Amino acid sequence: MYKRLMLFALVTVALLSFIMVLVYLFSGRVGGGKPVKVPEPTTTQPRVRADVPSSNVKEEPPAPAIALVLDDLGYGEKLLQEIAALGIPVTLAVLPDLAFSSRVCDFADAEGLDTILHLPMEPFEVTSGLEKNTIMTDMSDREILDILDNDLASVKNAKGVSNHMGSRATTDEHVMDVIMGDLERRGLFFLDSYTSASSVVEASARRMGVPAIKRGLFIDNQLDREYIKGQMAKLAELSRKNGYAVGIGHYRQATVEALKEVVPEILGSDVVFVRLPELIGRLDGENE
Repeated sequence: MYKRLMLFALVTVALLSFIMVLVYLFSGRVGGGKPVKVPEPTTTQPRVRADVPSSNVKEEPPAPAIALVLDDLGYGEKLLQEIAALGIPVTLAVLPDLAFSSRVCDFADAEGLDTILHLPMEPFEVTSGLEKNTIMTDMSDREILDILDNDLASVKNAKGVSNHMGSRATTDEHVMDVIMGDLERRGLFFLDSYTSASSVVEASARRMGVPAIKRGLFIDNQLDREYIKGQMAKLAELSRKNGYAVGIGHYRQATVEALKEVVPEILGSDVVFVRLPELIGRLDGENE
């Protein structure tokens, strides 16, 4: 009996010792006798995927941009090939219901050029040289809208509208609101040729929700090649100052000849030529 008790006591002590060893091993060591390493805090920044933009990375501003518009197309077509050969996105402002209005639009579509309706509007000094169906400030809303509808139908695929003359009409809030309301419905923009410093085009366009832009310079008020080239240089400087500039010239041989010389010089600089609808879309997006 005594021997059995001693044996039981020895077994119990051995078992308790074994359990204590196991507790020690698994609390401080793991298999293989190697110490358990506790990860230390790291100061290394997490890796950023190269294809995911970082909020700390500043995008380069767009290059200075010129949108060039040529007015008064529709009276002929002999300069069209030379215009396309300039190799820049010229916007053609087409007068409505002229002998070559439709031909100009077809050519522009084939060459990937944009067209806009060059809408005849009342100037301050009314002369005998007004276009047929010029919009006058004493017209009713219905008369204005009928003219606009007819003129847009004659200038196929027009992306927008600009004023031909119009120094009086573009200062009349009611006339401009009527026009802008219709352009908003059609999803078209308005280019203010800015023939009057009192123009209300910008305010009316904002009020009616129409994208609008104002010309920076007329490039060919003088039919002199060096003058036109000088105006284009000024236009490039204006684009550097403001980020963009809209230049308006006319469908004239002297203008096209001057552009043949000056366009390659500008293309070799930091300035780019852009489509007018693209520029207006970009600016409209920035203003939202």
